[in-house]
Amino acid sequence: MLASLRAFLRCPTATFRSNGQRRGMEAVITGDCHTAIVLPTNGGKSMLWTLSSAHYDDATAISVVFVPWIVLALSHLRSCVKAGISASLWTKESPVFSSVTFVLPESGSSDSFHAGLRELSATGRLKRFFIDEVHAWIMDQDYRPAFLDASSLVAYAKPIHMLSATIPMDVFRDALVLLRVADVAAPVVIRERSIRPSIRYSVVYLCQSDFLGYIITAAQRLLTLPEHRAIVFVRTIDEAVAVANSLGCLAFHSKLSPHDRDGTLKTWETGGTRILVATTLLSTGFHLPGVRLVVEYGASWNYITHAQGTGRGGRDDHYCEAITLLDRRANYTVRRPDLYGHQEMMDCFMDTSQCLRYGISLYLDGFGERCNDLPLEFVPCSRCEQEHPVQSQSGTYNLRPAPLRELSVSLVEPQCPQTNVILRVNAELVAIQEQDRLRAHIYLKERLDTLT
Repeated sequence: MLASLRAFLRCPTATFRSNGQRRGMEAVITGDCHTAIVLPTNGGKSMLWTLSSAHYDDATAISVVFVPWIVLALSHLRSCVKAGISASLWTKESPVFSSVTFVLPESGSSDSFHAGLRELSATGRLKRFFIDEVHAWIMDQDYRPAFLDASSLVAYAKPIHMLSATIPMDVFRDALVLLRVADVAAPVVIRERSIRPSIRYSVVYLCQSDFLGYIITAAQRLLTLPEHRAIVFVRTIDEAVAVANSLGCLAFHSKLSPHDRDGTLKTWETGGTRILVATTLLSTGFHLPGVRLVVEYGASWNYITHAQGTGRGGRDDHYCEAITLLDRRANYTVRRPDLYGHQEMMDCFMDTSQCLRYGISLYLDGFGERCNDLPLEFVPCSRCEQEHPVQSQSGTYNLRPAPLRELSVSLVEPQCPQTNVILRVNAELVAIQEQDRLRAHIYLKERLDTLT
């Protein structure tokens, strides 16, 4: 498998980014189980469908990748095409199935799409499903009901691989219920740390009128080479436009046309502007080496969007600063502060004695790890820094002591034995449940008809 990876990347020294990525790849290739694969941002989740398609599947095999957002789908599509993999974005206007087929929830819930899946399944070409950014299927289902249709995928008796970089256990359990992959047996869970080693997290309190000056100063300090970039995340489209105008740069948001979005990203990537102001539309799945500064202009919506947004930085494993700017007088409330770690995030931000990595890992991974508990390659957050600054190749940060203890918490949950038989039994059970539901509906309708 390592030889295949090196051949695919055309690099004789390439290795898997983590043990979790390697184990995830093994599970995808074996194809006899549902999985939940949680790798950190920049953990190489997209390699799971690119490498399997390029080196392990036959030419007629189809992997279907459900993607929650069009920007992310197009980014994945470009990466596949660049790697020489047959890939397409399935839409009603272009109903093409390729070796790697990306599909949005709304298109994936259509009758014509499922008719295509049934045909592929009958001819043995349908290989597997990936649910990319599976946390979105739970977080966004209130205003995108098409997410709920994913529960029908188990009926095809093919492996479903749920992928995320930022899914806490409560959201993970909801995803299992929605997708119904655990009706017979739990999926294999492969999980790595959610926190990133090369990012220096910090929270800075200022008057909001001083935010722009702080961003400019930070950019001047960190963007020292032509390829260095910065992202400023805001909550709303109006904020994105206003802040971008004040900084003299471009804004990236959902109201831009696809052509304008592509043009904005290209201008930023090629250095036409080095700072980009964006909504959370850019916070998931976007990869650009050289991002040395990520700024949150006010508190993010919750811990998941915070981890996703800050994870856009340091994707080449070089030093990056993730700075959250807060005004104590501002109101950063959300409709449901009890959901997705918003309250936990704000509590951590307000408690200046708490390690910023501890708060993220406690919510996302289920246990907290402070900077001083981690291997030395982890850049300390601003609250764990010591007095003596040291210079790295791409930034300055402070020295800290060696880890206080060895990691004693297992990052991988116990595995359950899985076979193709379980996949089939799962599909049959769901089919029976659907039939029972239909029979109950018919019975109730008949009873109502007799009463009216």
